[in-house]
Amino acid sequence: MARPGISKQEVFTAANQLLGEGKDPTIEQIRQILKTGSNSTIAGHLRDWRATQSDAQAMAMNEGIPPDIVSVVKGLWERINTQAGMKVEEIEETAYRAISKLQQELDKYKNNNRRWQKLFSSWQQEKAQLNSDNKLLEENIDALQAKFKTQSEQLQEKRMRIEELHRLHTQSQKNIENLFEKQLHDLQHENKALAQEKWQLMQEKAELEGRLKQINEVAWQTA
Repeated sequence: MARPGISKQEVFTAANQLLGEGKDPTIEQIRQILKTGSNSTIAGHLRDWRATQSDAQAMAMNEGIPPDIVSVVKGLWERINTQAGMKVEEIEETAYRAISKLQQELDKYKNNNRRWQKLFSSWQQEKAQLNSDNKLLEENIDALQAKFKTQSEQLQEKRMRIEELHRLHTQSQKNIENLFEKQLHDLQHENKALAQEKWQLMQEKAELEGRLKQINEVAWQTA
């Protein structure tokens, strides 16, 4: 059973490389190139390779080409194919590394895109919350402005009421003072009239007392 990593193509490539170097491929030589592989696996693949070489030599003999030239040309051809295969492998490896790098960049971009999408979603939620808070704040401001307007109107009414009460109080105070002055003036006038009347009464009393005295004197003289 072949070990993992050892394939017929690898053995064919190693054998063609040895043939291009002018060597007759052997199991040991192929193992030295491949650095691995069991004797049975390499031997089986090497037999298949030799079978293809025999078919090529038989075709060359039919065409009248010397076997040595066929071997040399085939070795060179296989060597060129091997080098081309190595170049292709190198190109494939370079392409693989480039693709791997691009894949890493793509993964990085996808991760960044997911992160930005998450941030954008979070931003949208925050924006929606801010809009909701702003709407609520505007409603509160409108309510406060309406309340302030109502309280201002009530305060204005109270101020006008106080001013009216103050005016009425001032008018009442003035009316009271005027009434007091009038009553005082009337009282003074009445006192003056009473004093005058008292003086007249005293005059009349004195006059009556004088007459009464005269009458008494006349009555005493005639008695």
